[in-house]
Amino acid sequence: MAAISLKLPEDLLEASGRYADALRLTRAEYIRRALEQMNRETRARLRVRDNHCKHLWNAPSVRWDGKMVSCGFDIHQSRILGDLTTSPFRDIWFGEAYQKMRREFRRDWESLPICGRCSYAWQGGNCARETVHGAINFVG
Repeated sequence: MAAISLKLPEDLLEASGRYADALRLTRAEYIRRALEQMNRETRARLRVRDNHCKHLWNAPSVRWDGKMVSCGFDIHQSRILGDLTTSPFRDIWFGEAYQKMRREFRRDWESLPICGRCSYAWQGGNCARETVHGAINFVG
């Protein structure tokens, strides 16, 4: 087995030391286990070639304040596509902001921040399950 040597930032070293102490492990053992876990997760999550999400075409997402966003996964309203308090639904749904995002999604969905991080980008992904999980476990 080959050895890899790397220098971790001080704050990460300090944090891993605290976590290791809490688990009664050496810092090296804690880091080794953390890296093993990340490797397992990386192997388990395989990127899909094509994102089959249809939210931009079939599932309008309206927030509590009337803002329309690309999908329900966008809980922080990172890309507001319209506002129902100032425009009718039809104008927003068929408007330039939605049309532009749909074109961007078709061209390069991975470059869109909300779409590139979405679990639909992984085999077996399910953004609905993650959104519900995030909402249930939200701590303000």
